[in-house]
Amino acid sequence: MYYLITGGAGSGKSEYAEDLAFSLTENGDSLFYIATMFPYDDEETRKRIERHRNLRAGKGFVTIERSVEISKVLDEIKMSGSENTNDNSVQDSISLSDSCRYLKSSIVLLEDLTNLYANECYQTNGHPHKITEPLRELAANVKALIVVTNELYCDGNQYPEETMGFLRELALINRSIAKDADKVFEVVAGIPVGVK
Repeated sequence: MYYLITGGAGSGKSEYAEDLAFSLTENGDSLFYIATMFPYDDEETRKRIERHRNLRAGKGFVTIERSVEISKVLDEIKMSGSENTNDNSVQDSISLSDSCRYLKSSIVLLEDLTNLYANECYQTNGHPHKITEPLRELAANVKALIVVTNELYCDGNQYPEETMGFLRELALINRSIAKDADKVFEVVAGIPVGVK
């Protein structure tokens, strides 16, 4: 299943997404939290990261910090499911035989798309438009992928052209993911509203 969770700042979308991920687990499933916020060395960022860590504490998430190159997440999840061994040939055979089963019992929460896109735009020479295809591939290989994004176009304000370009691109990415997703929810005042 592929989920897109959207909402404004402080809407409760993160809490809803984490609760949804937890509710989807069955015996033996693995929970992964893909943290996309780049850990800048400032007080506000540290507080946000700490708040999100506290929110998911005790829920059994394995955190993968991935602020750019989301295409690497699938391999990171596969590696977390393989057994530790010094014999590479044994490790390879374990990975090949068990990784599909492991992936199909993995629930992945990506928090959040807006940070990932901004990081790709401004932190690397990467291609931010190459986000949707790796997410499609990830969704096709795991039990559930839950992507959290921000609802940014609702304020009606005009911004400098660079900001407007960023918002337009993010809106296109959000629309593409919404089209691919099995379910889309907008969280308003802590209440999830089914859109698709």
